[in-house]
Amino acid sequence: MQTLTIAQIFSQLDVYQAQYLNILQDPCQYSILVADASLSIWPCQPVQLCLGELLQLWFGNKWTLHSATQLFDAEPVLRRHLPQSVDLYLYHMSGNLLTGHAKARAWSVSQQQSVCVTLDAAWQYYSVYKSLNTPQAA
Repeated sequence: MQTLTIAQIFSQLDVYQAQYLNILQDPCQYSILVADASLSIWPCQPVQLCLGELLQLWFGNKWTLHSATQLFDAEPVLRRHLPQSVDLYLYHMSGNLLTGHAKARAWSVSQQQSVCVTLDAAWQYYSVYKSLNTPQAA
């Protein structure tokens, strides 16, 4: 079975975005595993994430974060009308549902590399993952 890496996906993100709906409808493409993309949230079973799941989470802006400079902009009132660009795309999370604390890995668009982040809302991210619609195998 084919496995992708996060770097491979982001080197061609525009292609994946253009083919997004086709990937979601094709169980073979949807279920391509992505190396290092996983959830390990106690007390739930660890989960390996696949391409279709990540694309749904990212393009639905559910597993994306804005850059810190945009979040703490000194002129928020003047720039409120400007769309915020996504800088971080989460792809790995480990933590605890009871405390809500989680460590995560995300791809930074601005740095073009993987970075570590800390989250205080593990339940929120896990719940969104569990709500995904997955295609039925043919």
